[in-house]
Amino acid sequence: MRATPPDLILDRMPCPLLKRRYKTRWKYVYYIILSFTMTILVTMYYRDNDKSLWPIPHHGLISNTYHPYVKIFPDRQFGPDKTNKVILLWTKYFETYEWLHTIPSQTKHCPKQCMITNNREDLSQSDAVLFHFTDKDLFLNDLPTKRLLSQVWALFINEPNIFVQESFTPWANVFNWTISYRRHSTVFMPYGMYEPIPNKLLPNVSRINPPIYPAQYRDKMAYAVVSRCADDAERYRLVNEISQYINVDYYGECGNLKCEIKHNSCLLPNTLRRYRFRLAFEDSNCRDYVTEKFWDTLSKGIIPVVNWKAAQRDIPVPPNSYINVYDFPNIKSLAEYLTKVSRNSTLFQSYFKWRDHFQIYTSFWNSFCKFCTALYDKSVPAKVYTDLEGWLRDDYCQRFTFQNQIRRLIKRFLFDGNLVDLRIFN
Repeated sequence: MRATPPDLILDRMPCPLLKRRYKTRWKYVYYIILSFTMTILVTMYYRDNDKSLWPIPHHGLISNTYHPYVKIFPDRQFGPDKTNKVILLWTKYFETYEWLHTIPSQTKHCPKQCMITNNREDLSQSDAVLFHFTDKDLFLNDLPTKRLLSQVWALFINEPNIFVQESFTPWANVFNWTISYRRHSTVFMPYGMYEPIPNKLLPNVSRINPPIYPAQYRDKMAYAVVSRCADDAERYRLVNEISQYINVDYYGECGNLKCEIKHNSCLLPNTLRRYRFRLAFEDSNCRDYVTEKFWDTLSKGIIPVVNWKAAQRDIPVPPNSYINVYDFPNIKSLAEYLTKVSRNSTLFQSYFKWRDHFQIYTSFWNSFCKFCTALYDKSVPAKVYTDLEGWLRDDYCQRFTFQNQIRRLIKRFLFDGNLVDLRIFN
């Protein structure tokens, strides 16, 4: 049964008195709704100790170094000389001790050696204490009760700004080093890296980088794997518009196809080799944020199509190894170029020339060699982060806020209902 509009009800009322009563009643309803909303907002504000639900002002990429956010001391004290520095894992890593086994296995061939432990009784013998920042791993009331002047307290954070809900303000003057994919960290730890193949190994380069599957034998154009559907970068818009020009197989929780395996690549090797491109889009455009999506795609012999904006373009990657959406004036031009590459074997192969000279590593765990080596480096000054919150906010993308999350969900809802412009380029 259809409801009668309020204006029509008023027109049908026989006397002005009834009309006034009706208007008064609706006025009270509005007041009740407004009061209820304000009560919820005020309660949320005062119960949210870190103010993580509220807009946090952010800088517009102020500095390319950590210097504005630290205090540097003239002398750095060192403990006794050791052939093995000791790194104490004070916290868990996403609620598990996975890194207790992963770090040693990935760093056993480093030029400098470090012993990894999670035994808190080794605190006084440790050269560094490592903390992982998440709200379920790190707590202010769970810090070591003693601290040596020669000891480095290092914070490891590999999540982008938009997923960090907690305020870093209470952590001022706690940590000496930061370890992150952000280049203005104390120790730069990207999600992947590449380096030249040693000359002595070049004759056997095919063992390091096996020959790729020729383009003419690949019968599929592109695929995408997306599991965070209401993301900050709005990947769904890109995938939607690209799909209007070329065939894109859409996997993951946000797509119409299911992954074959639980891995970043999503697909088995025999399926992967059929594709020419992967839409390896990041879920946000935070500074220096280039994840395993890109590096894993390179390792599989597929050309990654990326969505990097200005703050992501300076990350060290193999030369001529990817195609960037934002290098084209519109999606149609991009699709035309992808079609051209897929039909031209020489042009297709040019995106793999780097494999003749470079090898890649597809995990940030390999970069823990840098952390271990830095502990031996006496040129690294003593310092402490006095403004850790400022260091984190030094980004193009904003910190997590409740409002921004709601905004992303609404935009996705409107997109699914075809209520907004589907084009990513306006």
